[in-house]
Amino acid sequence: MTFLNFTLYLAQHLDVGWTFLLLSTRFIAMFATMPGIGAGWTGMRMRWPATMCMSMAAMATSPLAPLPLDWIYMVGAVFSELLFGIALGLVPMIVITGISI
Repeated sequence: MTFLNFTLYLAQHLDVGWTFLLLSTRFIAMFATMPGIGAGWTGMRMRWPATMCMSMAAMATSPLAPLPLDWIYMVGAVFSELLFGIALGLVPMIVITGISI
């Protein structure tokens, strides 16, 4: 698939791009708050490929998100995915903090 075909596919199927954006937002927030890979330059080199791999893998099994009709719903959906990703990343941080005490 060439780049032109890929962009035409995304233009025709905006719900696929929207779902990928929401999943990427969730995994970026999760990896940013996780202990170990969320801190430092070494973690930054691991976060981006891990986020892209997890988003692509989750696209295969997740249902497509409906396109929002309003900007308020769009911002709300991205913000809720961001908060959910932060919550997912805080769980291992709380466990590791509890073990280290």
